[in-house]
Amino acid sequence: KLADPGSLPDIQLQRRQEAARLHRALARLPEKYRLIIELRDLRELSIAATARSLSLTASAVKTRHHRARKLLLRALGSAK
Repeated sequence: KLADPGSLPDIQLQRRQEAARLHRALARLPEKYRLIIELRDLRELSIAATARSLSLTASAVKTRHHRARKLLLRALGSAK
């Protein structure tokens, strides 16, 4: 069954709004956390590649990534 063509613009608009909301929340993060999210989640770099890019240990990348995701979720919660 094909989707209702009338709903496609609504879905596209919703996706654009969600992307804009995510970008605003990312922009509010401190740079060290924003970079981790960009490298690990958006560019899909491995922990090792991210560690090399930022001159960090793998352990530091894991810790910072965890903290960054928590901060991003908090920022998204306040961006509603």
